[in-house]
Amino acid sequence: LSVVICLWSAAPGKDEAILAQRSEQLTKAHYLRARTRLARLRLGAARADLHEAVRLGPPAQTAQLLRQLERDVDIAEKEQLRSNRRIAKEVARFTENAMQNLQCSQLEAFGGARAD
Repeated sequence: LSVVICLWSAAPGKDEAILAQRSEQLTKAHYLRARTRLARLRLGAARADLHEAVRLGPPAQTAQLLRQLERDVDIAEKEQLRSNRRIAKEVARFTENAMQNLQCSQLEAFGGARAD
């Protein structure tokens, strides 16, 4: 899709019909690439493609699809944040449990405690 976007962006033409077709094809390509990037959880890149597609001034039906995809990206971002928090809590619990079970001499080896 990146190749398609490059080719349509570089396509010569000043005729109004050609410009309209170029805009339509670029909008579709950006939309499809945004969906692909969303599926791969490349959320920033997906959002950039969505903004570029909106900038091209799509028809109402396509604009509605773009808004829906933007909502999907928002949902994916929130889920990713929730997942990251969950993982951070699990790592913190694991670390705390591991450190509690160590003897003072073992902590000294880490440099985390001194013998009294």
